[in-house]
Amino acid sequence: MTWVLALGLLLVLGCAAKQPAAPSSAGPKYGGRLKVAMGTSIPIFDSAYASGMANLGIIDLVSETLTKINSDTGEVMPYLAESWTAEGNVWTIKLRKGVKFTDGTPFDAAAVKFNIERMLDPATKALTRSTWTMIKSVDVVDPHTVRITTHEPFGPLMAQLSYAPMGMNSPTQVQKLGNENYHTAPVGTGPFKYVEHIKGDHTLLSRNDEYWGGKPYLDEVYVKPIPEAGARVMALESGEVDVVFNVPPRDVPRLEQNPKIRVIQPPAQRTMHVGINVTRGPLKDKRVRQALNYAVDKQAIVDNIFLGKTYVSDAPVAKNVFGYHSTRVYNYDPEKAKALLKEAGYPNGFSVTLTYSPGRFLMTEEVVQAIQNDLAKVGVKVTL
Repeated sequence: MTWVLALGLLLVLGCAAKQPAAPSSAGPKYGGRLKVAMGTSIPIFDSAYASGMANLGIIDLVSETLTKINSDTGEVMPYLAESWTAEGNVWTIKLRKGVKFTDGTPFDAAAVKFNIERMLDPATKALTRSTWTMIKSVDVVDPHTVRITTHEPFGPLMAQLSYAPMGMNSPTQVQKLGNENYHTAPVGTGPFKYVEHIKGDHTLLSRNDEYWGGKPYLDEVYVKPIPEAGARVMALESGEVDVVFNVPPRDVPRLEQNPKIRVIQPPAQRTMHVGINVTRGPLKDKRVRQALNYAVDKQAIVDNIFLGKTYVSDAPVAKNVFGYHSTRVYNYDPEKAKALLKEAGYPNGFSVTLTYSPGRFLMTEEVVQAIQNDLAKVGVKVTL
């Protein structure tokens, strides 16, 4: 199904209930553990195999990328790469000097080449390998200069290299442990060092005192999965955790009244959509796919589930993402949906399965139930 919802990730920052925030004039102080609650557990602590932007955001504290994206402007910013130039399909990238992985291995052009080639190697079976197949070769020019050649000119390359799965990992440690076991003791250049990851229970990181960007203020970052949104919010309000992701919009007004809690809604960058298998059954027919779009009241989902804190997207990407271009939006028209289904030979509808991951995205359960109810009205039975 090709409709999408562009969602701003709601992030709530707050102190423990018994520890009110210090006045801003006091400035930050060294020490302390930051406790973070997320909807899902990090699947595996290896940037090459992990998924989920919140999960990858934690991994990025250990394994950093070459560039970063300004969430307000979409601008590509230097990070482990300091500068770059392009001539046709050849990119010359200057790397930050004086950076080391926390096992002492130098971060240099050889390390960049190793990480990119690890991602591209079919034997690695990296989760996002197909994202990087525009890269033809990686060459070391000198210790602090790497050259990337793409199969053809590819303007978004440096933006692409900000994607967390291309986080830089210590070649020494990867070679020592192998791809299958590297996640048990990952080593990066980031502000924090890996301590332990107990899947389904918690992840613990400790401060990297030798961090190239300056000594971090926090001693530790502790990440705990709490799949149920209400339980996450309760953990925040009770002081059990300091930060929670994916806050239900219905809770925002109450949380904003709490002087110890701050609600942050960054610019929307992620589009949520229902993908379909167009190779089998009724979904092979374009008219059926159009009918499904007409049958779902997307604006009602925005208004009633997200309380207007998002919008119905008119493109596969959000408005502030590179490559955005406005395209068609299907209006809500169940009668037209029924007519298309009848024309396609399904006057009584059909059955289909919709698979989703509970807790991974904001209000997922409510959204899929709304889709299920809307499609039932035009005869399409959805099993969740």
